[in-house]
Amino acid sequence: FFDRWDPEQAREHPALAGKMRETDPEVVRAARAAYYGLTETVDRNMEMVYNAFQDYLRRTGREGIFIYISDHGDMNGNRGYFGKQVFYDPSVHIPFLMAGSGIPAGKRIESPVSLLDVGPTICQLAGAEVLPGDGKSLAPLLEGGEAPDRMVVSEQYTYLAAGGSSLGRMVRWKNWKFVTYSGFSGEDLLFDMEKGPGELENVIARHPDTAACLRKEAEKYRSYEQVMKHERWVLRQ
Repeated sequence: FFDRWDPEQAREHPALAGKMRETDPEVVRAARAAYYGLTETVDRNMEMVYNAFQDYLRRTGREGIFIYISDHGDMNGNRGYFGKQVFYDPSVHIPFLMAGSGIPAGKRIESPVSLLDVGPTICQLAGAEVLPGDGKSLAPLLEGGEAPDRMVVSEQYTYLAAGGSSLGRMVRWKNWKFVTYSGFSGEDLLFDMEKGPGELENVIARHPDTAACLRKEAEKYRSYEQVMKHERWVLRQ
């Protein structure tokens, strides 16, 4: 965590202009204390739900799996941001915990995973058919299998300070994180998450081939124009 934003270390992407701000360390500390307090509240309540679930399994003689996930993290003052809607790890790296029948205790999956993996994982663990889709079952990894050579994509729609909007995509692959925003050609980001876990240095100039590979994956999905066409159709309804 960074208590102070250093503009020399953390250059702001132009798509995020106006969202970063330097904040008094005491304000950051108070915000994080409140966030950790909320986390403790969730922990206590999830314990009650978990214990009730275990009571149900014992009472019915059934096997079961308990899963806890979240939809996003919180920057909490890191790099001058609060909230979500950026692709830095405090925002996109979320809890994904599993416990129960057939789940080895202490097992940690190091390769990138996605919330889209929840459905296929539950289906395979339950013995149901796994339908095709972007999500992948994590059951083989829980059983000790090797991590697949896989790319995971995250997407967000952001409003620009100068007006208009942009479609952002992040691609995670092995130790790499690639970030691109529509309308900002030449401003793509590439981070080496092993050598630079703080995501402070854009290494795209040193690894153009890796960036091109990840950019190709990001461009497989709907373009900004296609997304906007669909959004306008939805709004008309």
